[in-house]
Amino acid sequence: MRLIEPVYDLHCWQVLNTNYLNVDETTIKVLDKDKKQTTHTGYYWVYYDTQRKLALFDYQPGRGALYPKAMLHKFKGYLQTDGYDAYETFDKVEGVTPFCCWAHARRKFYEAKDYDKANADAVLSLIQDLYKIESYCRDENFTPEQIKNHRHEHALPVLNNLQSTLTEMLLTKRYYPKVLLARPLLIH
Repeated sequence: MRLIEPVYDLHCWQVLNTNYLNVDETTIKVLDKDKKQTTHTGYYWVYYDTQRKLALFDYQPGRGALYPKAMLHKFKGYLQTDGYDAYETFDKVEGVTPFCCWAHARRKFYEAKDYDKANADAVLSLIQDLYKIESYCRDENFTPEQIKNHRHEHALPVLNNLQSTLTEMLLTKRYYPKVLLARPLLIH
């Protein structure tokens, strides 16, 4: 085990030494050493450097905030997550800009279509416009600077429209936390 630790430490440094990181956690069945032929649920915390396409899998026995906090204690930059509560601690970390994933936000609006189809469809359409902008950037093989400029020119107006739409929905309707459409509106 000691022989692989320097390789692991170097890999951690390579993955975490970026200014933009995706983080997510997923369950894994783990054999229980104390009880033969039984398993318990463990968690892979996955840290992904999208620029260099490097992934770090960190097994932990739980899903608490202490695990990403320990792994990312030196990280500075943009931290993209699914909005799970364990990542909220990074809202207060100097030098870290946390933000959430559109796919996770989109899913909540898709689920809300049965409750309020018109409003859910309006939001889903705007999110789809953002997806098209990202797809165009990938298809054109833009450099990071070109992507930034294209997003500023094309995505910013969509995001402003999305903010106005969501604000209007909150101000003109009575949404409660238990109402499905309100859930994505109440996140951060």
